[in-house]
Amino acid sequence: MIRRAIIPLLVAVCGIAACGSPEAPPRVDAARGEMAPDARPATTDDAASADPVRSAPIEDARARAVLDDTLALADDVAALGDPDALAFAALLRDSEMDAARINGGAGPPSTIDAQVRRWRDEAERRGGSEITTLLMLLYLERGDTPRKRALVARWRRLEPHNLAPLLYDAAPGTDLLAAASATTVADAHYDDVLRAVVDALSRAASPTLSRLQAAESKDSPEGYKLTLAMAFWTTAALPPTHRITAPCREQPLASQRRAQCLHIARVLWHRSDIIVLDMVGTAMVRRLSDAAEEKAAAEAFRNEYAWLSSRITEAYRKDNRAYARRFMQGLFATPDVTERGMMRLLVAEAGFPPAPPPGWRPESP
Repeated sequence: MIRRAIIPLLVAVCGIAACGSPEAPPRVDAARGEMAPDARPATTDDAASADPVRSAPIEDARARAVLDDTLALADDVAALGDPDALAFAALLRDSEMDAARINGGAGPPSTIDAQVRRWRDEAERRGGSEITTLLMLLYLERGDTPRKRALVARWRRLEPHNLAPLLYDAAPGTDLLAAASATTVADAHYDDVLRAVVDALSRAASPTLSRLQAAESKDSPEGYKLTLAMAFWTTAALPPTHRITAPCREQPLASQRRAQCLHIARVLWHRSDIIVLDMVGTAMVRRLSDAAEEKAAAEAFRNEYAWLSSRITEAYRKDNRAYARRFMQGLFATPDVTERGMMRLLVAEAGFPPAPPPGWRPESP
């Protein structure tokens, strides 16, 4: 349930949930059943895909009301009819219904429902080469499916020098390290996806969004939209990294593989748009590089993240509404803004120095 994953914006912005163990395997979200394959073929027959959620024994009246409002919000977003809106509506409904099944005792699902499939298929039909639509459709796929591989292959064709799609999947037989070592950027389109989600929520102008905000958040309406978008990002969109990092941990590493892994590490560190990939890259550089100067620079980069994170925490606690307003302004005013770039912007606008004072160290690793 995307909403249930909402955490303070400062945590979502900084990717803290993903950065504690930068080279760890991806988490499996039981609420989304992400490892379960979409085993049933698509159908438009609602009767054939009757869902237990509507009759699930969710005894908490407030939880039931929030569920109904969130499903209605997905309907309102889908009614916009454009590819991004349809794809986000499918994600929102799918996440909500999966969590409701579990909360209502129906257990984890193995399929997505007919309405989600209709929105997904229509978004794909209309989406063409829109990268944001493609990515949201990719987030919707569960397990290692032919549809997922096709989406990744399309992404790779659109952006052949981008390492990010290789983190999600690759065609069978792909030499993953060789393919990744030929890339020059790791762009997960963090800012593009956030803008698309916030834009869809804003254009829908749904009364259910106002009810959800009143029931669940002390944020302003704009802040709540941003919170939903960030919670969506942290639960659905963070790329798994183990497929790249695991082969680079093997010992001993042959010289060719070591060179490939170092190239990948440097792309992740210097040319990625999200913190989790920054941190994976610096961790790999510190482990693989023989250059003391490069190792020290990677350590300083990680220390800067800790400083920015601590200042953002302070800024958010001081005035969460001003924080959300600044974030929204930066998101829509700054093309191709990275997650770290957004942190730097927010810290500067909150009046803090951009770098820690000499000798500063974070309180915890």
